[in-house]
Amino acid sequence: MSLIEFVDDASELEIETTLLPQRIARMREVAGRRLKSLSLVLDNLHDPHNISACMRSCDIFGIQNVHITHPDGPVKMHRGVTRGCNRWLNIRQHADIRTCLETVKDAGYMLLAADPNPDSRNLEEIEFDGPTALILGAEHFGLSPETLEMADQCFHVQMHGFSQSFNVSVAAAISLHISSTSRRRYLGQPGDLSEEEQAVLVQSWIDGHKDRRKS
Repeated sequence: MSLIEFVDDASELEIETTLLPQRIARMREVAGRRLKSLSLVLDNLHDPHNISACMRSCDIFGIQNVHITHPDGPVKMHRGVTRGCNRWLNIRQHADIRTCLETVKDAGYMLLAADPNPDSRNLEEIEFDGPTALILGAEHFGLSPETLEMADQCFHVQMHGFSQSFNVSVAAAISLHISSTSRRRYLGQPGDLSEEEQAVLVQSWIDGHKDRRKS
């Protein structure tokens, strides 16, 4: 039988695994709530704590695909912050933001950049009626000039106090909550992966578990 086919009994999976059936059932439940039509792009973040916190928010809000630009070698994660959530995500690293955004845009995503300029839109007023990538800028310098040039729109999160900025990981969490809620409302369902895509994703999680057990 195909490994991308749903089965009623976890013991039927053609793979050696120590996972309990309840754990595999939980994986299937989570896969059914994943969004592929909403993604996150991190424009040259440096702090491992911030990057890791953004990854955790992606997992929490069901965002499967993450793009990170980091020209200075492999991205470092903070194990105590991620708590292993990065193993559930599709994380793609790019050497530069232009290549990253061209890749995302060619895949059919609208580029929505976090920037509180006078023309930016309140995130809560955006409908999210199509594939969208949220772009957040670096801790100290914000969005790169290439991002501001290539973005289709800019957005801001409405603030009501004296402080007029968030830590980037907080901004990611709030933005992902608002956008994922809006996207699911538009779709009328919790996730947008096909049954075949869900099955492939679950199988990749099982395979990853098996590989970690061997290492």
